[in-house]
Amino acid sequence: MTRHRFEELKKHCTAICMDDDSAATDPWYKFRRFVKAFYENRTRTVITSKSIVIDESIVCFSPADYRSRRPAKQKPKPMGTEFKCAADGRYGLMLFLEIQEGKEAMRRAPFRNEMGAGAACAMRVGLGAIGQRLKGADIIVSV
Repeated sequence: MTRHRFEELKKHCTAICMDDDSAATDPWYKFRRFVKAFYENRTRTVITSKSIVIDESIVCFSPADYRSRRPAKQKPKPMGTEFKCAADGRYGLMLFLEIQEGKEAMRRAPFRNEMGAGAACAMRVGLGAIGQRLKGADIIVSV
């Protein structure tokens, strides 16, 4: 694939994933459907090893202005989307992504009241990586 073709595809990828019905209530409506489809595909097609690595990732996408993409050589400034993610430690496949939606939204996430913010996030991402369904987390599906 040529670089030009890749750039053209990348320019329009969010349009494919948009869920316009959620535009009024969800600031991540341009990207959430992609994350959900990614996870559903992974749970259906990947058998994980016993080694799961949890980390974070930033991509040059923001729901406010998705055209403000920058090269990923450094953390995007001022915009970008942070994900907490899990990968298979043996095969290097990404297994799960959780959009970090801001402090207020993440305070309502599962396990947040029982644990601190960091432990709750690690629990959600770890369970998501092995295909566990969490109540109130719409991107996680049963295996």
